[in-house]
Amino acid sequence: MNINIRTREQFPFRARLAYVVRFLNRHPLVPGELTFSLDDESADRQINYSTDPKASSDMLIPAQHLFFSRTAIPSLCCNPYEWRGQTIYSVEDSEKNLSPFTKEQSIQFDIFEAIFYHISRYEEYFNDDQPLNQAGWLREDLHLLVRNNLEKSPVVDQLVIALIRLFLENYRIPPTTYSLSHDLDFLFRFKPHYRILKSIIGNIYHQRGWQKIKKDLFHWSQMISGKVKDPYDTFDWLFLDGSNTLASKHLYIMTGGNTPYDNQYAPSHPYLKQIIDLAISRGYQLGLHPSYNAGLDEQLFLREKTVFENLTNRSLKTSRQHWLRFQWQHTPTILTKLGLARDSSIGYSRRLGFRCGTGFPYYLYDFKKEDEFEWQELPLVLMDSAAIHEAMAEGMDLATLITGFLERNRVGTHVELNFHNSNFDPTIVQGIALADYYEKFRQSLVS
Repeated sequence: MNINIRTREQFPFRARLAYVVRFLNRHPLVPGELTFSLDDESADRQINYSTDPKASSDMLIPAQHLFFSRTAIPSLCCNPYEWRGQTIYSVEDSEKNLSPFTKEQSIQFDIFEAIFYHISRYEEYFNDDQPLNQAGWLREDLHLLVRNNLEKSPVVDQLVIALIRLFLENYRIPPTTYSLSHDLDFLFRFKPHYRILKSIIGNIYHQRGWQKIKKDLFHWSQMISGKVKDPYDTFDWLFLDGSNTLASKHLYIMTGGNTPYDNQYAPSHPYLKQIIDLAISRGYQLGLHPSYNAGLDEQLFLREKTVFENLTNRSLKTSRQHWLRFQWQHTPTILTKLGLARDSSIGYSRRLGFRCGTGFPYYLYDFKKEDEFEWQELPLVLMDSAAIHEAMAEGMDLATLITGFLERNRVGTHVELNFHNSNFDPTIVQGIALADYYEKFRQSLVS
């Protein structure tokens, strides 16, 4: 069945609507028998996308002209709409009470602009007068989804499902799919051995107490005697083998940098080659973890890309920015120029959730050219360090937080998970809790 979106009005950024139509046609939840087109009068069904409620007797979607006709951010809210026992959310400039999603032959809000707002990251691109976080993007607590407590749900995927079920009555929502990744920021904690002194000084400076110092000294002494590994050397356990249900697995490697946040290990370190070989043997794909400033500096990114390709004997196809440092005016263009196929940097650093409103990979929008980029973004939905931050801030049990998030999103989306080898440190309470959870997660994926 082909559904045509008929536009009888001219508006400045029609390319943005066309981008949403392409997004719908590529969306993994949309079944093959359903397609969407733009101004194709030969289609099976017609939707009028118009500001005129009397445009025709066909189905109507009201055009609100907030994001398809301007480049500024008005005051916005997410209004609830009821659809078959579920609540879905619009993006509008006036607050409304709970309403039905459809009434007679009309959808009650502009679903196309709502989808565009989230997947294009409109609020982050046009944020010149808003405070930024250390990563260089709009502070998380100012995001529309976070302000409305909606970041824990894939609001875009839910809008797509609602649209599908308007035309396919018997549509069954597929189960959620998963992919796994690891960012390799550190190889070791206590190697070389002088780092135990650095750890002790750090514990004293941060007033972590004598018990923490004793734990570090005990683990270090056990490591010296060969009874345990370095706390960060978790790779043999961390890397899952091929017998699991994951859609993909990635290891992101650092190969340079020019700030104190970078260069925690040298690309020439002999153990790095062993880690890479182990990851490849277990079915992992390799990607670059560009350094703190690489997303702003094309030449720096290129140097790190070259080192990566020489180290791995593979052409670079995917990346995830260190600290998720994604600069909207620079990073997407650099990814394009250097020929990457996919990035996976757009996620939250202090909470779990769907920053893009979807968990599925898709083509990000280029506001400079008013067209989509040639590479895909795989949203980062669940990162271990973000879970640790949120659990501590909310006073929650870490495993309960993660399990509850995954449980509420068992169907209708995709979840990219990220676990760092350095976050399972047995000398830290959160590290022990995370290791316990990850072991259960590993077991759940074995087919």
